[in-house]
Amino acid sequence: ISHNLVKNGRPGFSVIKNRLFPCLAIVVPQQTTADKFGLFISMGLTDINYMGTTGKGSACLVFPLYLYSETSEHQTIDPFSKRTPNLNMKIVSKMAQKLGLAFVPEKEPEGKVCYINNPEVRDDYKITFSPVDILDYFYAALYSPSYREKYQEFLKTGFPRVPYPKNEGIFWQLVELGKQMRAIHSLESDAIEKSTVSGISAYPVDGGNVVEKLQYTAFSEGKVGKVFINSTQYFDNVPELAWNFFIGAYQPAQNWLKDRKGRILALEDILHYQKIIAALTETVRLMNEIDKIEIE
Repeated sequence: ISHNLVKNGRPGFSVIKNRLFPCLAIVVPQQTTADKFGLFISMGLTDINYMGTTGKGSACLVFPLYLYSETSEHQTIDPFSKRTPNLNMKIVSKMAQKLGLAFVPEKEPEGKVCYINNPEVRDDYKITFSPVDILDYFYAALYSPSYREKYQEFLKTGFPRVPYPKNEGIFWQLVELGKQMRAIHSLESDAIEKSTVSGISAYPVDGGNVVEKLQYTAFSEGKVGKVFINSTQYFDNVPELAWNFFIGAYQPAQNWLKDRKGRILALEDILHYQKIIAALTETVRLMNEIDKIEIE
């Protein structure tokens, strides 16, 4: 995915306008200063420190999935009719040849937003692939623990490079897992709702809901614990893996609460934090599923 985000040293409207439409983008650091590589997704304008990365070369860069044509005085009803995939077509052509599939610039039905998916079709009957499929393949591959371990040193010095899919079967497996990961990180997955209903990160004690001193107390088996926000109130059954999980240099389960120290958590804040814990728990599960697939 191309990242032509700077013109004459400063971002201009020709760049920023691509983030004014509801279109997916992958957010990655140019290099990783710590041992934690991270990437995430965005649907809008994105802060340079989106994943807690700071310092020279480590600030986030945004890779929009589509680029939009210049607007004019006569606005069209459907701005999506004037967008093009932000992809290197030479690479796309090579992928198409390797997979034996035809590339289509939009996923059917013609979407109003670029993350709309086709009706469910068996992988062995699919004859086309689209930009969002490439994004999902990319997203899954970069969440592979084996990939990150193998290329740890390379990820510290430059942009990640993803290998071509070995075959059509592996491609569609990773596309599906990447799609699930994307839905989870957008907090739009049904799996998140199921996790919160199951008791993960329950909030059982009434009180003032003031974030004072954070403390994670693990249970005897060390797999789950309580996240205290003050001396009496806590989120229960929080997996330790979720509490310590990094996305880049950012630990969502910890930093989200630290950023709200001294504040009163409203009901929607409590529900949102529960979704964060569920999303992180599901991320770990999906990473394990991705790691079962031989990417290269």
